[in-house]
Amino acid sequence: LHAMRCSCTIEREMLFQPFLFLTIHSTAPLPSIVHDFAEQCLQACYGLIYLFDIQHRHHGSWLIARDAFRCALCILAASRSGKIVMRQDWCHCIEMAISMIDFWGKEAVDLERLAKILVTLYQETDDTSQT
Repeated sequence: LHAMRCSCTIEREMLFQPFLFLTIHSTAPLPSIVHDFAEQCLQACYGLIYLFDIQHRHHGSWLIARDAFRCALCILAASRSGKIVMRQDWCHCIEMAISMIDFWGKEAVDLERLAKILVTLYQETDDTSQT
């Protein structure tokens, strides 16, 4: 059941990700439905990071860590844009993703690099962008 929930949420996140990109990068006013879809992407990202908070080895650990990285990047981009109202726990979600990626980074050099990148981006993100 957990794997199915993760798969469905990953698909939702990927489906709505173009709307998040459009919302973040558009200079023209967008229809409210585009913002709604962008928020759906973020909701999926938050949900995935909470679902992925595992630290036991299984066949999908490496892929899950990479998915958590992607979701954390989406959350950071939304926060930096200032165009989307962020949940109060968005920082906690990023910290959870960093913790998980760092945990698995001890065994995979590429994940260790991703953790460092995420930490740097998180530190550079202005806390005042929390709206």
